[in-house]
Amino acid sequence: MGTIYEQFLFDSATINSDNSITESGVTCLTQVQGVYNAPVLVPNGTGKSLQISMPVSANLSASDRIEYIWVPESSPNAPAFDGRAKFLEFDMQVMPGSSIPVLGNPVVTQFWQGGSSTYKYSPPVYLEIYQGTWELRLCIKNDDTGKFIANPPIVAWTGAIPVGTMRSYALEVLPNYSGSGVVKLWIDGSSVAAYGGKVGYTPQSLGGDIYILDTMRVKTGLYRHDGNPAISTLWDSVKFSNSL
Repeated sequence: MGTIYEQFLFDSATINSDNSITESGVTCLTQVQGVYNAPVLVPNGTGKSLQISMPVSANLSASDRIEYIWVPESSPNAPAFDGRAKFLEFDMQVMPGSSIPVLGNPVVTQFWQGGSSTYKYSPPVYLEIYQGTWELRLCIKNDDTGKFIANPPIVAWTGAIPVGTMRSYALEVLPNYSGSGVVKLWIDGSSVAAYGGKVGYTPQSLGGDIYILDTMRVKTGLYRHDGNPAISTLWDSVKFSNSL
């Protein structure tokens, strides 16, 4: 029996004035930037789901973002280079009426390991919507691939996004910058990807580059280049734990 560190079902949740969300006495913060719609809780059968959406935005060579930080890097349960795998599970749907992204690849899930406005590092593990398609990609980076946005990732899996259909995703992430890392993905209970190798960057504290953390921030939502059309997503049953 594993340990659940964070769980949001949204059925009894409240969205606060700063867009943070509270359920069962636990509050998770957001990261916001650029153009986005205020998040809302919408009926979903007998419960509720979290709707995260963005309108059309002009191309100003900037970014739009609204993401929920389920696990901050300061949490004792954050993914770390300690030989222990962590698991993120969630249900997600791209809602009907959304338009295919045309500029950049919108990121919907991140295991983020640091950076700054000057040092724009990619997260070592992320799920993104590939521009010009309704395809989802599982991407991995490490010291060998390079950590900057311009450095191409290892694409461990690509699959179709069925617009209008809620699907269940589960990610296993075992960080290891020297070669014994693991990233696995399940969709609706079926294994679709299993990667073994380097996962994450050497932390600054161990001689790595500036702003590279010892742990990872876990977040989901929408992060995209501006200049894209409208998109809406539904989220449900977010769980972060040490096992499936």
